[in-house]
Amino acid sequence: MMTKVANQVIDAHDDSDKSFLCKLAKVNPNIIMMNSEERAGLKDYDFALQLITKTAKLNKFPINTHDNAWLSNQYFDYTHHRLTKTAAEIAASNIKTACDKFKIEPTASVKAMAKTAQSNVCLETEKKASFEIENPLAKFAEVSKICENEINAKYAFATAQDCENGNRYFEAFEQKIPFEYRYKYASALQKCASEVGVNLKGKIEKYAGSGYNAHVDYHVASRKKLLKTAITTDLS
Repeated sequence: MMTKVANQVIDAHDDSDKSFLCKLAKVNPNIIMMNSEERAGLKDYDFALQLITKTAKLNKFPINTHDNAWLSNQYFDYTHHRLTKTAAEIAASNIKTACDKFKIEPTASVKAMAKTAQSNVCLETEKKASFEIENPLAKFAEVSKICENEINAKYAFATAQDCENGNRYFEAFEQKIPFEYRYKYASALQKCASEVGVNLKGKIEKYAGSGYNAHVDYHVASRKKLLKTAITTDLS
């Protein structure tokens, strides 16, 4: 089950005793496996699969180079049965794309399971209902969680539909969301949307755009209050 993926061998990095890697070395001795430091420097999009749980993000099957793609292609053939059907299809799709890019023959399982994937993100379990334009106060707790870290945001906005729902929610209740969360929410949503190929429009651009300082609204509002207080004091 995917809930136990963290404890299983999925790709070359997980193969601590190098048992399968040694077998592959006999097949293709010219392949070089990257070290832990090199892997830590990779971006999320350098992997065929991002498993998002409620507490962690697990990147699997690096595909950014020929050798990494070759190893991921082979390990997927060996370990794909340990993934859910959805996770395996997402990984296979991205591995096949990498194989095509680097002129590598995809394994039988990659060919069989490859589907068209919008991104490399897969949720560990069925997640909570996405944002709806109703009962906004009940959603503010979720907004704060999304602003806390990247994992929470990816979990909430894993698909194009999630991102569109999140944008509609922001359009409707932007002014009711505590100021300190607006910029963080908008930035997190915009980043997730770009990863799944969605171009969001509206108020989200104002807060997530690089040319806008979200603190302007706060300072303007503060000055208005000070001015109002000063005028009241002078008249009294």
